[in-house]
Amino acid sequence: MASLGIALALTFAAGSASAERLDVRIGTASLTGVYFAAGNAVCRVLERRFGRDMKCEVLETGGSGANVELLSSGKVNFAIMQSDVLASSFIGDKGPRGVAALYPEIFQVVYRKSLNIDVAAELMQHPFNIGLQGSGTRRTLNALLETLNFSTDDFAAPVEMHAGKEAAAFCDGEIDGFAFVSGVPNSKIAQVIRECGAGIVGFTRRNMATFVDARPGYSYFRFRKNAYDGMDRTVDTFAVMAILVAGHGTPDGLVRIVAESLLDDIDYFERLHPAWSELLGPDMATNIDRALMHPAAGADLYRTGHHQRVNPAALPRADCNGCRGGNAVMCLH
Repeated sequence: MASLGIALALTFAAGSASAERLDVRIGTASLTGVYFAAGNAVCRVLERRFGRDMKCEVLETGGSGANVELLSSGKVNFAIMQSDVLASSFIGDKGPRGVAALYPEIFQVVYRKSLNIDVAAELMQHPFNIGLQGSGTRRTLNALLETLNFSTDDFAAPVEMHAGKEAAAFCDGEIDGFAFVSGVPNSKIAQVIRECGAGIVGFTRRNMATFVDARPGYSYFRFRKNAYDGMDRTVDTFAVMAILVAGHGTPDGLVRIVAESLLDDIDYFERLHPAWSELLGPDMATNIDRALMHPAAGADLYRTGHHQRVNPAALPRADCNGCRGGNAVMCLH
């Protein structure tokens, strides 16, 4: 039934010039992060569904905070962001809205094992990357510090560095730690643990209780020893959800096509990365606050799997000049 609906949608689209494409532009984060992999996975699902009738671009960005601005300016029409950033940027009908919850994102504090520290707070006395202003990790770190009556001014040697550079800086000895919010496993963190003497350090349960209880959208998370190769202790931290969102100006029909394509092809989607390998269709909706859910990707879509198909011919289109390969429809920036 799903394949018949897609076939009919493509039939409607056939009346336009063959060079025209449905246009999806997804803001993600750094190339080494799970957001970028998730954006590519969404594009691969759409590519399987619509072939050359879909242009899907994945953009490297500064992360969740930067994606809010990109959505607002119209430079992207979809993005991936942390659930806490979505909640804080929600301004009624004009803000970004959730389309699908993809996977839990873990607040991971990386440290140099030779420092012999026991809790994350001890890293405040060492060179530490607090992240760039506006990034999702920086926003989460600021919220954590505020809740515990600290600020970035309390770091002895804070560094503001792009997340894409911090692994090299750690391995070169420029910093002794950094925080990163991502799915698990994350290739960057796995690399510094494997090659550069890094480990994961956590928080006291008392501090975690204070923070999680005070901030909606967060939950406890416990790292097991085998979460990464070379990890030698259990660690207590917290998590948010990574959510695919749509901008205010994104047509409802396009939102619904993306949402139903993910649901229809969820078995394929979950094979593309271990971070969301156990994703279930209903989880895409139930893990988003109902008030933040895009109306075109309503909970009934995920609960029942019943789709009222949309005519893609009525949606905004763009040429896909420059895509790699004669049949390529996924253009990567």
